[in-house]
Amino acid sequence: MMHKHLALSLTFVSMFGCKRPPEAPEGLDESARFMFREFYSSDDVIGAGLTGFMDWYDDEGDTLLDATANPDNVEGFEVADLASSDLDAIDLDSYAGRDLSKANGIVSLAAMSCTPAEVEKYNLRSDQMEVFEGQFQQYDREYLSSRAVFEDTTDSGEYPSIDEDIDILSSDFDPDTTEQVLSLMTNEAVTSDAGVTVAFTLVQHWRHGIFEIQGEPTEAFLGIGFVPGPKDGETGTVMLQQYNVQAVIPRSGNMEALRLFALWLQVDSPIVPENSPIWSTTSVNKAKQTAERLNEICNGEVDLPAE
Repeated sequence: MMHKHLALSLTFVSMFGCKRPPEAPEGLDESARFMFREFYSSDDVIGAGLTGFMDWYDDEGDTLLDATANPDNVEGFEVADLASSDLDAIDLDSYAGRDLSKANGIVSLAAMSCTPAEVEKYNLRSDQMEVFEGQFQQYDREYLSSRAVFEDTTDSGEYPSIDEDIDILSSDFDPDTTEQVLSLMTNEAVTSDAGVTVAFTLVQHWRHGIFEIQGEPTEAFLGIGFVPGPKDGETGTVMLQQYNVQAVIPRSGNMEALRLFALWLQVDSPIVPENSPIWSTTSVNKAKQTAERLNEICNGEVDLPAE
């Protein structure tokens, strides 16, 4: 079955090397911001962002691999604030109180027993409360593009290349034109962390493909998520801001893949002060818990029921 792909080139990724790739960002701070900001950019730009991250990881990042945070060491997991220009490509509610300096950033790195394709499969399932047991009190998902087409593309291994930026904010953007490479969804979630229960709307967009990472064509899975705006809750706790980006990249040696997860978060709660290290500590350790759960599934230690 043929699908229209107005934004996609049917030139496949075996054509790497025809032009010089963009310059890779340097260091973790710039790489994390770059990957969030450029999520809808062309494949060569995505490859540059992933190269910047992997260059940083090879130099110094392994000290954070599978690490657990606590209030005394959590500063070592922090990443720089996002800038307003980093948000230009996403659709946010008008919120007068949006102050990016208050959305504290963290990073979590994990060695995965899963391949990028396996991580994709479990992240796209509708039953996220089953997949990530114990992490949510509620999780309702609505797909805004074809999950089947996206997954079939992974199964085929034939990823159309993206040669131009994708403008999802354009009035004439049609998700059907990018469904082979972008999976779009929105989620209504409730979590309870650090003794605080909070409800929020989470927009998630996933992307896959073959990108030139450190000079090599490499299959990778990545995603971004964001809370469009505050959502009133019965508990008095409100998630004012959340932005996240993640990438799963194959690695040789003692892991199938490396998972990067970066998150910027601001929560207003009558229970835990806004500037408490508890928020960043919990964010790091919850990301670690997510990776551990995926590894248990991929290692056959957890038998997930059918959807």
